[in-house]
Order: sequence, then C-alpha cells, then structure tokens
Amino acid sequence: MSEVALGYSGDSGMYRRLQELKEAEPFKPFYISMTDGKDYKILKKEDLIFDASSGLPMVKGTYNRLATLNPDHIIAVTLGIKPPREHWK
Repeated sequence: MSEVALGYSGDSGMYRRLQELKEAEPFKPFYISMTDGKDYKILKKEDLIFDASSGLPMVKGTYNRLATLNPDHIIAVTLGIKPPREHWK
C-alpha cells in the first residue's frame, strides 16, 4: 500500500496537474491560485512538496513555512513568474 493511499486519494485533476508540473523537465515556475484569494508561487521544484502521510500538496512560503493545500480549492494554475490576474472579476 502506498503512503498516498492512506491520505488524499489524488483523484483531483489539479492534484495530478501539480504532480506533472513538479516533475516536468525542464521545470517551469508557476503560481497556484486558491478559492480564498491566496496565490502561491512555485519558483523551483523544492517549493512544492507532497506530504508523505496525507498525500496533500504543501508549498514553501515565507521563512520556509509550509502551507498545506486542498486540491479541491485550487481554482487556477498559471505558468510563468508573474503573478496571475484576478480570477474573481
């Protein structure tokens, strides 16, 4: 049994998309936009982690603090290094 099977199932299309972007060669930076209005920038592979116990994606933020993301609350994944435009207009 895999560790991910114990936590989040990974059935979300956004979950799979995040995995693909993290594994991409060459890696390209991207932003993750959430339903609460927060944006998380992923500038390098190491900024995105999949938690071994829950299977949920986690992003490194300021001062290397980790934020756990619910893939069901991701509204957009935007490629590039510029912040995404507002999604709620």
